[in-house]
Amino acid sequence: METQLQDLGRLKRSLSIEIPFEEVKPTYKRVLNQVKSTKMKGFRPGRFPKGWVQKRFTEHMQHEATSNMIPKYFSKAVGDMGLQLATRPTVEDLSFDEKKPFRCQLSFEIKPELPPPNFDRLEIKFSEAPISAEEIDTAIENFRENHATFVEKSEELAVEEGDTVVISSDRTIDGETASFKDQRFAVDEKIYQGIREQILGMKKGETKEFAFDVTKEYDPNFVGKTAEFKLTIDRIEQKILPELNEEFFQKVGSVETEVAFRQFAEEIVRNNKKEEQRQELHAQLKEQLLELYGGFELPEKIIEDEEKRFAEQFQKSDPEANDDQREKAADDHMKGFRKSLSIDYIIDNIAKLESLQPEEEEIQRRYLQMCQYYGANPEEFHGTEIGNYMFQQLLHQLSQEKVLDFTIDRLKGNAAS
Repeated sequence: METQLQDLGRLKRSLSIEIPFEEVKPTYKRVLNQVKSTKMKGFRPGRFPKGWVQKRFTEHMQHEATSNMIPKYFSKAVGDMGLQLATRPTVEDLSFDEKKPFRCQLSFEIKPELPPPNFDRLEIKFSEAPISAEEIDTAIENFRENHATFVEKSEELAVEEGDTVVISSDRTIDGETASFKDQRFAVDEKIYQGIREQILGMKKGETKEFAFDVTKEYDPNFVGKTAEFKLTIDRIEQKILPELNEEFFQKVGSVETEVAFRQFAEEIVRNNKKEEQRQELHAQLKEQLLELYGGFELPEKIIEDEEKRFAEQFQKSDPEANDDQREKAADDHMKGFRKSLSIDYIIDNIAKLESLQPEEEEIQRRYLQMCQYYGANPEEFHGTEIGNYMFQQLLHQLSQEKVLDFTIDRLKGNAAS
């Protein structure tokens, strides 16, 4: 295999590949035999219209080349050259003949080549915040909230803040009506204010009709429209918090006394604070790494694709926005995107230089947690498109955490010495 790499400026590259005829001859022969074995109505076996064999050979070879040959040889070529691809290659030229070598030319962009970081220029603040009695009390109340039970309220009692309701409703927007049954939700500040205000004070079996102007918070697809509701309360449930007794202590913390349970809650608070500090240190490091490296070139195609994707998404979410609003939203989004992409390349560079990879046990643990959260079968979820995408996102997150934790430990060591 002969290759020639061209630097097209910035991060753009062009790679020419030529495969000797003797190496690709078996592929040519196999594809040609497949074409000649085709049965065509009205023609004897092995007899075809003039030029048909060559046309079909070209079509089949183009598919064979793009599906198998190019990925195989391209992957080997960029691996031998040590190139770090940022974008998928685009076939610019393809040349083959059953009696000639196979040639192709591909264009792509590579990741920016960055120098090793100067860790001595990084400085983060380490602190350990004390744990207050109020924080422990809050943690205990959260445990009670998470283990609350619900009982149906009597018919004469109205909906109050914190209750859970089951409703039926008809909603009409822009002349179209949608009906909903058995909707269950807590009446708190998380639900849309216009609906919450109407539900408070209603009783079981009561029906109310009301309307409000749709805002972006309620439904960005119908901003400016009027939503008309006919809503019936089917059930009202009151939340009952468990008592702080031995049964509760044993169920939640596997302890028997209130003192032991407070110690359990304190440890939870401490671990949560450690994780919060860890995330804060990660954020500090990202900002300092960006400042340390300054600006550097980013792949143009990735930027262009994201600009296009965001413009299409924004148009769907806010079709009434004017040009100034669209431009500002796009500028704000792309500023954040460029920042995030730059951080990714910096961290990837450190991971490569320091040979850092997330532990297999941690990958499995976090993957199982993700599957449990979505109620998915771990063995099947990875095989789905969304499951594979989320798994790749998980690997990316764990890889970043590995690098940032490594850097924190290194800076702690420097601070102690």
